[in-house]
Amino acid sequence: MRRTPTITTYSTRGGSGKTLISVNLAQWFAEVMGKKTVIIDADIEAPSIDKIFKTGKESRSSNKTWVHYLDNYFEKIDEAILPTSHDNLFMIISPPPEIGKRFLATKRSEWWSMALKRSIVAQKRLLGELGFDWIIFDNQSGLSMNSVNHMALADKSLLVLRPANYGVDATLEFLHEMVSILQTKIQSRRDYFAWNQVPKPQNEKEEELLEMFLGKWEQFFVDRGVRPTVRIPYVHSLAIELLNKEAGIFAHILEFYEHIDRIGKILLSSED
Repeated sequence: MRRTPTITTYSTRGGSGKTLISVNLAQWFAEVMGKKTVIIDADIEAPSIDKIFKTGKESRSSNKTWVHYLDNYFEKIDEAILPTSHDNLFMIISPPPEIGKRFLATKRSEWWSMALKRSIVAQKRLLGELGFDWIIFDNQSGLSMNSVNHMALADKSLLVLRPANYGVDATLEFLHEMVSILQTKIQSRRDYFAWNQVPKPQNEKEEELLEMFLGKWEQFFVDRGVRPTVRIPYVHSLAIELLNKEAGIFAHILEFYEHIDRIGKILLSSED
């Protein structure tokens, strides 16, 4: 597979903040860098992109979604592209989770091979005739045929982690089974990770402990070819705003958004 300007964000467990980072990163590419960007909701068991961008129930109930495209309900990906309220930023949504779960449960391995081929066709069209500069896949958490396909499409991936043992431990199998294989198959591939919701130490002892724990895991990832980006702290004001159903883009919260800026610049600096 050739290099493409495609990023897949993923996590091994839900609740890491993966989608939040995906959406804000997509907005950064679109509005800060002026790149025509499309974010695709590939988390078909727990889709939420349409809720963040408030597209309404009529969009979610339609059959013009990423899932329906993969299942060949319609021919060209053009029909699934929706605008957002942000300049240069578009999206492709997935249907309600009950549909996604049935969808995952009923497909055999041969179907997933066909779905990957259709994904590559969509990718080429988005980056070619339709003139998109970047594609960002918000991937499904965990290890599945769905998550493997969307990892294979990307020349860059971003693993989002919360600093908790149960979340970090789950990455062991994931990195061994997927990332190392993809790096072997796609020589130009670049894989990264970001910590999210990192607690703020209250004293020197806590700071030493935090550095010891995170440093140990960071070295583990680096040894497996997954490079560090940022440590996003727990931001109280952001946590409060997440209680609002309309929350999604946090460019106004500098303590959070400056890390999105840093991630984006790291991903861009890795361009050959």
